[in-house]
Amino acid sequence: TLMGTRVFVASSTGEFRGLMLPPGSDYTLTVTAPGFQTVTLPSRVQVNQPTAISVAVVPASGAVVEVVANSTILDTKAVGAQANYTAEANDRFPVNRTYQDMMGLAAGVQAYQNPMALGGRSTENAYLEDGVDTTDPSMATFSLNLNEEAIQEVQVLTTGVSAEYGRFSGAVSNVVTKSGSNEFQGSIRYEFSNVGWNANKPYAPTPGMNYVDTPFLSLSGPIVKDKLWIFASAQIPSNSSVQTTMGRIGEPGVSYDRKFKADPAWYSVKLTWQINQDHLLALQATGDPAKINAKQYGNDTDYETTTWQKQGGNFMSLAYRG
Repeated sequence: TLMGTRVFVASSTGEFRGLMLPPGSDYTLTVTAPGFQTVTLPSRVQVNQPTAISVAVVPASGAVVEVVANSTILDTKAVGAQANYTAEANDRFPVNRTYQDMMGLAAGVQAYQNPMALGGRSTENAYLEDGVDTTDPSMATFSLNLNEEAIQEVQVLTTGVSAEYGRFSGAVSNVVTKSGSNEFQGSIRYEFSNVGWNANKPYAPTPGMNYVDTPFLSLSGPIVKDKLWIFASAQIPSNSSVQTTMGRIGEPGVSYDRKFKADPAWYSVKLTWQINQDHLLALQATGDPAKINAKQYGNDTDYETTTWQKQGGNFMSLAYRG
């Protein structure tokens, strides 16, 4: 299910390095050498993290040896704290599957809309998507609500982080998005929740979310097998909640229905071209066009004439790796 086959030649001492591999858990490593048995074993590659693999080969006897073991996912040179969360793990969560929520799984990080790490403010994190800094330049918070089906893996860096990232004192969110593969694949997901389903509490609930209604869709596959792949996904969030504004002095607040919806949809499209084994080109477009009815908190707001406020943004990147 990954991007074709890669071949690496070991040195005379048996050492080899496989660079520029997309993250994934579906790798199979096959080791061949003249006069020795062929060895195969499963392997997993994580985001921005070395994978150490030691393979023992024995003289040939005409048999193929299958080693049932996993490679070591451990960066022996790292001095900082980091955590990696894969798409497979994220699929098991019923709700809260955004990369901001995944950041909250790391020790010392509190995730709520704009995460806060290690006691820092929500404006002290750095947000990367496929290696490109997408931190909001004006607010210093995240700028994109990446649709959840596009997430391949999220790496969260907290302490002892390399100086290459710069401009942050909280955490680094390093998101890698999915790419197409040599097999056609797709997914359909639908989420619906309603605050009315919540159990009764001893205290009256404050005005909050009424319902969340979100369909998801993704599709990927080869355009040219072993050479050119495409991945596309969409998420169409829509929710409604009851909010109460501050009233004038001596008067109660005004309750209203606050709606949020995608316009049209959070999307992600990625074209990946493996020019040859050592050169790769990736073109990506991501966006979260959304709008929210802009009811304002205040004493003199005209609730009948307030308009929809546009949120979100678009992100495009063209990346060469070689």
